Amino acid sequence: MTDLVAEIEHTAYETWTADEQAEIGGWTVTSNGGFTRRVNSANVVGSADTSLATRDAIRAWLAERGAPLAVRVTPLVDPETVVAVESTWGLDRIDWTPVLSMEVPPHGGDAFGVQVMPASDERFTADLVEFNNRSDTSLPAWKRIIERLGDSGAGLWIPGTAVGIVAIHGPIAAVYSVAVHPDFRRQGCGSMIMAAATRWAASRGAERIALQVFGTNEPALAMYDSLGYEEIYRYSYFQ
Repeated sequence: MTDLVAEIEHTAYETWTADEQAEIGGWTVTSNGGFTRRVNSANVVGSADTSLATRDAIRAWLAERGAPLAVRVTPLVDPETVVAVESTWGLDRIDWTPVLSMEVPPHGGDAFGVQVMPASDERFTADLVEFNNRSDTSLPAWKRIIERLGDSGAGLWIPGTAVGIVAIHGPIAAVYSVAVHPDFRRQGCGSMIMAAATRWAASRGAERIALQVFGTNEPALAMYDSLGYEEIYRYSYFQ
């Protein structure tokens, strides 16, 4: 299981990339202009220095780039390091996010009406921002992530209705930012986006497909469960 967690984490960081990266006290710290937390946080596999000097250096580096101090903790982090982040650094766990995965089926399901297109298409990104309830100011940072995907990713789009992004690195495909317009929820649009994602992943030779979803998003969790996804692990942010 630890190997699968490491594979999924590696895929995520190779497909959802940051503008900048620094190594501070054994922590890998990334920045993408404050969008999103995954690429505006400190991360480590195993253990790292937990002195206050390192905390303050990470805080300053992120602050210079418009982001607050945030530490992302997965099952790959040494438990003593997690304790120190809470007790020595004085940070609080603010949420938890399940990471779900399944083996890629040979052909996927019914993806009727879903357009598979370059994720940089402006019509697609307009719906991406709106349906994910993001401000227009986040669009430049989002576009930089999308542009770095190149041919290793695609946009999944039902115009005016639903969106998603799928990308691949090695044997694992990752799905991001699936969202449905409020007027079309609970009509199977999210399932069609996911069917298109699995079809795309299968065409690229992926063995598994993975995604993350807020732990409080019960409708999404129920949908992914109905599609055969299983929780592999959880991660949290400390701020």
